[in-house]
Amino acid sequence: MLNARYRDSRPVGSGIGLALAHGLVTRMGGTLTAGPAPEGGAAFTITLPLAHPS
Repeated sequence: MLNARYRDSRPVGSGIGLALAHGLVTRMGGTLTAGPAPEGGAAFTITLPLAHPS
């Protein structure tokens, strides 16, 4: 069953948010991947390296 907030169509933005997130994550040495979400749509995963203690 779909979550109620995903049932109706929503306007799609210009996509700048995902581009900014990708740029930030890659500058921090991480990765941003996308895949299908179990309830439909897309799921995004951010993986960042562990920080080394100073």
